[in-house]
Amino acid sequence: MVIFSAFSAGISLALYEVNIVKAAILFTTITCINSAIGFILGGKLKALPRKKLEISSGIILIALGLFALI
Repeated sequence: MVIFSAFSAGISLALYEVNIVKAAILFTTITCINSAIGFILGGKLKALPRKKLEISSGIILIALGLFALI
């Protein structure tokens, strides 16, 4: 299955003649940092009631979707 966002990002990087190794290292670093932050926050937030976490997660996802549309 092709992920179209990755496909279009790859084409854009090629068109702008970006060094693919530097771009891959940057993408990997950012992904690793974001994953670590999510892991740490998940551990700290598990003390909160589950229902509140589900509702707040839903609100955040809706907000991100609306932000993407703007």
